[in-house]
Amino acid sequence: MTTQGALAEEIGQQVDALVARARALTEGLGADALAWSPADGVWSADQILEHVTITAVRYGEVLRTARGAPAPDGAETPWAPSLLGRLFVAAIRSPRKLPAPRGFRPPARPATRR
Repeated sequence: MTTQGALAEEIGQQVDALVARARALTEGLGADALAWSPADGVWSADQILEHVTITAVRYGEVLRTARGAPAPDGAETPWAPSLLGRLFVAAIRSPRKLPAPRGFRPPARPATRR
């Protein structure tokens, strides 16, 4: 049985690993390399990183809270997703590429670095 706490910890570890991998893959790349796109309509590395950042900002606080929160009454709560939650998980696990929701898409040109 997977508990909510264990699932939040696993997702948090995956996010931490993703951040480390993104840093390693992009370290030393210039702005031109990051902005390059292989084809029209295909995201550049900058746009992918911006999408990941937008997603992390929106979900990060929830995950940090879930990772650090003690289980109520000391008992772990089993993970029991709603119908919408099960559909969301199935969509994420699907090998079929899905479009990012509007609020999670990077702009056509990524924000200027500071």
